[in-house]
Amino acid sequence: MRRGERLFAPDPKDQLFAGDQIYVFVHTEDVNSTVELYGKSVTKQDRVVIVGGGPIGMATALDLGRRGTPVLVLDDHEGVGQGSRAICFAKRTLEIADRLGAGQRMRDKGVVWNVGKVFHGPEKVFEFNLQPEDGHKNPAFINLQQPYFE
Repeated sequence: MRRGERLFAPDPKDQLFAGDQIYVFVHTEDVNSTVELYGKSVTKQDRVVIVGGGPIGMATALDLGRRGTPVLVLDDHEGVGQGSRAICFAKRTLEIADRLGAGQRMRDKGVVWNVGKVFHGPEKVFEFNLQPEDGHKNPAFINLQQPYFE
């Protein structure tokens, strides 16, 4: 219990006063009945605020919204993003976009690629090929400017 600046474990003889703060630790299955002992009820909080309207924030908001959770997205500007901070989307991102109903549109708009080359100056130092695997719906990567994703 906290009373003013004093934190202590109360004795059975201690009285509760207005302004006292009580800290109770219980098992998850006992929360409702414990809160009811104090004349309160548990209410489910099902609203979410997401700070940042980039690809991660928007995908999270869309996913939660499709599951019935009210979402508010806060960003430092309105509308589609100014410029592009994300341009290359990998197979896993496209799988998530498929679940959210945007994967096919992203594949249609983006530039699909599977072969990558790494250069140091004019010299090619590495090349890799990530051809789609059997049974995979998505390519290894697509290039798509962030405003089109948003």
